[in-house]
Amino acid sequence: MSLPTQVCLNRSFDIAKLQSDLDAALQKFKALPQAGPYHDGSWKGISLRSIDGDYKNPVAFVEGGLYKDTEVLSFCPYFKEILDSFSFPISTSRLLFVPPGKKIGEHVDVGFNWETGMVRLHIPIVTHEDVMFYAGGDRLCWKEGEFWFGDFAQPHKLHNKSDIVRVHLVVDCLVNDELLALFPAEIIADIEAQTTITRHAPAVDVDDEVRSQCDGFFRLPKSMSPLPLFGRMTVENNQLQASIFGVPLPFGFDAVEAKKFKYLGNEISLVKGDERGATLSLLNSKTDKTFAIEVVKNVSFVTKAYIIFQWTVVGSISWLVKLNSRNQQRWKKITGNV
Repeated sequence: MSLPTQVCLNRSFDIAKLQSDLDAALQKFKALPQAGPYHDGSWKGISLRSIDGDYKNPVAFVEGGLYKDTEVLSFCPYFKEILDSFSFPISTSRLLFVPPGKKIGEHVDVGFNWETGMVRLHIPIVTHEDVMFYAGGDRLCWKEGEFWFGDFAQPHKLHNKSDIVRVHLVVDCLVNDELLALFPAEIIADIEAQTTITRHAPAVDVDDEVRSQCDGFFRLPKSMSPLPLFGRMTVENNQLQASIFGVPLPFGFDAVEAKKFKYLGNEISLVKGDERGATLSLLNSKTDKTFAIEVVKNVSFVTKAYIIFQWTVVGSISWLVKLNSRNQQRWKKITGNV
């Protein structure tokens, strides 16, 4: 199987306007290090759209969530015009900066592939012929103002050998027919001959009764977590959101039927519900395992106390993971080993 590592899409953008908005963003906002151990902290970004609407949030998360525009777009009308013009769902969008001489080590972007229906697109804003960008062994020579798909499920790396800061606008999005129309038809036919392309349909409307029944506290089944882990379930904008207390990001499932929600390989169905809560069924299509989840409106005082403890412990673990990643970046900066 030989899937294309790169495809130039049927659209281009005004370079002068891109660079003008870039200047406006840099005057108002500070680029911050991206997550991951495969660089020395010099690879930085400014989020235009993020899971919590915070431009400082660098997380490009493949799970569902209520993604929001950040305040950066208030100062960058052309970036906003571009993102608003897309008729496919956008999760995160970031300005990503690689300074002169810096590297991004070889890695893969987990979750971004045709089977999940999640892809990553690039618009180069400032680049140079001496930027060495590779994916799947192929060099990616992308020019300013062009619109590109890259298969970053394949191993990829970058070395900026130029004397300029390389800047791309990167868009993470869900695949639908409108996005596929930007590709040459023969490319899509070749991809579909080799693998499944998951197309995401718009979420259906969720009625007030289902929304109310699915709103409450839940505990992960013991078969999923031997340790007690509690969370909160809500339905917003036709999406079922499951947040584990202490975990910074929610898991989101779009409504595909009146009582069924789906994201990537997971599906949640409302089995039964009333004013006291609901019984949900979680199906993981990859493992073909089903889990029952009980949603309740209220929990005991003891459970509330435990939730505070869980929030502290899980939040501390999340903080330590981030700290470890940042320390790895600092070590790479000291040793130059990227």
